[in-house]
Amino acid sequence: YQESVSPVWSFSYFNPVSLPGLNLWLDASSGVEYDLDNKVTYWINGADISDTAYQNNILQKPVIIHSPLINDKPSLLFDGTNDLLLNTGLHQIGAAYVVGRWSGPQTVFPDYVGLLSTNNIASNPYPYIFIGNTGTAYIYPSGFPWQSVYVNNQQTFDYSPIDRYKILYG
Repeated sequence: YQESVSPVWSFSYFNPVSLPGLNLWLDASSGVEYDLDNKVTYWINGADISDTAYQNNILQKPVIIHSPLINDKPSLLFDGTNDLLLNTGLHQIGAAYVVGRWSGPQTVFPDYVGLLSTNNIASNPYPYIFIGNTGTAYIYPSGFPWQSVYVNNQQTFDYSPIDRYKILYG
């Protein structure tokens, strides 16, 4: 008789609040409040639960999607026309990570399409953090506070093919 022991598996609990300087953490698998039609009303900031992204206008609410597209994790679908979430927090953006794709029929961005932006221009000199450049498959090469943009860990502005999920970092 030979005894076989399986490898030791362990896990650690990740709490976004433990990251120094983190002031905004939006995770579609946690803190999303939505109605019976899956229209998102609130997205609670994991770094500060008193701070939320929200939308009161039914015509501008994104939809939460529960599908196996991204490792069985939920995601938010913005319609590319007028869906948006608002946040009144004065966040200092040092770095941003976005997982996203364009879901329209186009192979290039049909307009300057924001992946992450702010309309608080008075307090933020970078109103568009990541924005698709009209008529191209590229991220617009200005308007963000970083020297470099990475798409799937490659330093590039190329977001093609725009209909495939990518990790965007700056």
